[in-house]
Amino acid sequence: KAAVAAPAAIGCQAPEVQNGRVHAPQSAYGAGDTLHFDCDAGHATEGTDEARCQPGGTWDPPELLCHRGECGRARERRCRRD
Repeated sequence: KAAVAAPAAIGCQAPEVQNGRVHAPQSAYGAGDTLHFDCDAGHATEGTDEARCQPGGTWDPPELLCHRGECGRARERRCRRD
């Protein structure tokens, strides 16, 4: 019986960060790569400040968001005040 080749993992393109930017951006990322992002001044992440490239070419989480006015809340992970 012939072996079935696994589909090649598809990489991810550099994502956009709403109200922020990717730390040390690359032009492309391989499946399994993790990136970190920073928020603009006065903005903070709602949860994590990182994302992982999935084998299908999508990011987890799918949207990288920094929300205005989140500074000072207990649940924030990263906040820029300058």
